[in-house]
Amino acid sequence: MKKYTVAVIGCGWIGLGAQLDPLRIAPASHAQAATMYRRTSLAALADTDRRSLARAKQLYPDVPRFSDIARMLVTVQPDIVIIATSPESHCALVRLAAKHRVQAILCEKPIAHDVQEAREAIRACRTYRVPLFVNHSRRFDPWIRKFRENLRGGYVRDTFLGPVRMAVASYDKGLYHGGTHFIDLLRYFLGNVRWVSAVPSTVYPRDPHDVRVDALLGFDGATAALQYFDSAQYSLSEMSFFGEKGRMNLKHESGLTIEIIGTRASDEYSSYRELNDERVKRVGPPRSFLTPVLPHIVDCLEGRDVPVSTGEDALRVLMVIRALEQSAQKDGKRVVLRNG
Repeated sequence: MKKYTVAVIGCGWIGLGAQLDPLRIAPASHAQAATMYRRTSLAALADTDRRSLARAKQLYPDVPRFSDIARMLVTVQPDIVIIATSPESHCALVRLAAKHRVQAILCEKPIAHDVQEAREAIRACRTYRVPLFVNHSRRFDPWIRKFRENLRGGYVRDTFLGPVRMAVASYDKGLYHGGTHFIDLLRYFLGNVRWVSAVPSTVYPRDPHDVRVDALLGFDGATAALQYFDSAQYSLSEMSFFGEKGRMNLKHESGLTIEIIGTRASDEYSSYRELNDERVKRVGPPRSFLTPVLPHIVDCLEGRDVPVSTGEDALRVLMVIRALEQSAQKDGKRVVLRNG
C-alpha cells in the first residue's frame, strides 16, 4: 500500500502552530495531520521566516526544513504539497508546485484576493494535470457531507427538513479570512449564488486589512443572511437552515455539532405549527475538521472519490466576495452573478 509524502509550506498557525493548543483535538495543524494519517508521512517543512523554521525544528527535529521552496520541491519531490502561507502568496506557490508536477496540492483559504491570480493558478493545475484542493475544511467532514447529500438529494421531500427557504449565518475576522468559510458552506448546501446585496457593517469599525459587511445572498429558491460578528469576546460561528419541515443548525465552529429541530402543532393557535424546541436532536462527535482532508485527497488520487473542494469552488467564493464588496460600495445595490 503506497504511502504518500507530504510537504507543508508555511509553518505558521494552521501549518504547524495550532497543535500547540492543548485544548484542540488532534490533528490541529497540517503537519500534525500528515503524521497522524497512516497513508501519509511528513517529508518536509518550508518557510521563509527563520523563527518559524526554528519552531518547526523543535516540533519535528527529524523532518527536513527549507527556506527555499523551489529547492525543497526538487530535493524532496513530495507527492502532496500543502500551502499554508499568507493569501497573497498562495497562487504563486500553487503554480510553482504544479510546475514541479506534484500529485496533489492542498491550498489554504482564501485561494487569493485577486480573481485573475486565482484563475491563473487553476489554469496551471489544469495544464500540469495536478488536482487542486482548497481547505474549506467543512466540505471534507463526513457528518456535514452526509447531511448535505440528504438535503440536496432527489428525495428531498422525504427528508427531515424539506426544501430550504432561508439561511442565517455569522462570520468573523472579515470576508476573506472568516467569511470565505461561510460563503462556501452556504454554496455547498444551497448551490450557486445568483445575486448579493451588502452594506458595510454599522456595528463594528472598519478593518483596514479585510472587509466587514452585512449581506443577503440569493440562491435558487432560498435567501441567506450573512452577518459580521466580532469574535474578540467570544466566537459565534453558527449557521441555520430553515426548511419547510424544520430547522437545521450547524453549531460549534459551524458544524462540529449539528442540531435537527422538527415542528409540532401549536398549543395556542389552531392550524398553526411551530418549531419544536423541546425535542432537539444533536449529532456530531468531538473531532477535528482536518482529520478527513488527507484521506479524501488520497481517495481521489486512487479513484475512490471525487474532489469536494476544488480550485473552481474557491474561485466562485472569491467572486461572491468581490460582488459583496461592489454592492457595499454602492450602498447595498444588488449585484447579479453569472456563476457564483
